[in-house]
Amino acid sequence: YEVFDKRVIPYMTEGFKPTTPSKPDQEMKSITTRTSIRNKLIGTVKSIKPRMYQGEVILSLNGGDEIHAVLTLDSIKRLGLTEGRNAHILIRAPHLILVKPNCGLKFSAGNYLCGKVTHILETRLNAEITLELKGGGQLRAMVPHDAIADLGIKEGEPFCGVFKASNVVLATEEE
Repeated sequence: YEVFDKRVIPYMTEGFKPTTPSKPDQEMKSITTRTSIRNKLIGTVKSIKPRMYQGEVILSLNGGDEIHAVLTLDSIKRLGLTEGRNAHILIRAPHLILVKPNCGLKFSAGNYLCGKVTHILETRLNAEITLELKGGGQLRAMVPHDAIADLGIKEGEPFCGVFKASNVVLATEEE
C-alpha cells in the first residue's frame, strides 16, 4: 500500500484546483479531472420544488442564468441539497440542441441557455460547438457536420443550448 500511497494517489489528485464558487464562503474543487463529461458548471441552489416522487431543483449560475434539474427526492436528500448550497452541474454534450436565439419556437425542455459561439472543433464524426454564457461558463454541444452550414454556426454568433431538466446530473462535495 505504501507504493500506492506514494505514486498513485498524487497522480490521481493532480489537477484538483479550487474554482471560483458562486458563494465566497464555500470552496469547491474543480471536477474537471474527475469525470469525462464535457459540460461542467457550478451553480447555487435557488429553490427546490418537491413533487410526489421527484423534485425540481433550480440552480443559478454566475451571470444570472438558471438551470433546472429533475431528481428523485431520495437523490436530493442524499446530496444534501438545500437553498444556497453549491452543486456541480453536469450535462452530456450530445443532450444539447443548438438553436438560434428568437428562432420562433417554444420548447418543452426545461433549460434554454444562450451565449456566443467561441469555438468550433470539427472531428471525423461530428463537430463540437462551444458557447460562452453570460457569467463566463461554457456549454459544449455535439452536432453533425451538416448542422454547421444548415444553422449558419460561426464563431462570434449568438446561439442557445436547449436541454431537458432530466438530462442534468448534480453532484456535491462530500462533507
